[in-house]
Amino acid sequence: MKDRFSTWSDLELVSRIKNGDRAAFAAIYENYSEVLYRFLLRRLTSRDDARDVLHDVFERIWVQRESLSDDTAIFPYLFRAVQNRSLDVIRRQITRQKYAASFHRYVASREEDEMELEAKDILAVIRRELESFPVNTQRVMEMRILDGFTNKEISALLGLSEDSVKSHVKRGIKLLKSRKKHWTLLFLLT
Repeated sequence: MKDRFSTWSDLELVSRIKNGDRAAFAAIYENYSEVLYRFLLRRLTSRDDARDVLHDVFERIWVQRESLSDDTAIFPYLFRAVQNRSLDVIRRQITRQKYAASFHRYVASREEDEMELEAKDILAVIRRELESFPVNTQRVMEMRILDGFTNKEISALLGLSEDSVKSHVKRGIKLLKSRKKHWTLLFLLT
């Protein structure tokens, strides 16, 4: 095929392509596809993307062949088309990356929101359960679970012995364990 068209100029090949000559089109492809592909590989780094762009550019030329100008310098035309198409691919990749990053940020914020709501729900359940405890056990458990104080700190704040605080914590955990529907709370306490 190359031999058949090797004496023809690009302008003659373009003219023949305009008239639907597939062999002339194949000659143009054979003459320029490799150098365009290498350019695309350097620019896009993905073989698949480079092949897709090259295919799209040549397909578009064939489909729109009748609109080619008789004086079209085919290599500059192809090169410009490949450049533009590769920029489209790069823009799409950047947009995809931005959307992916945005989506990950959204998911992370939703997870934080959900965890915060879950924590608030758990705290509300704990508060409700503690309301049914004896007063001293309730105060000790609130300080231990809800406020995060240590037994020693609770002892100092309430004026109770550390053994008394430990006893109230033990009693509180035992009361919570007796209510089977709140097993998840036990994981927080132990």
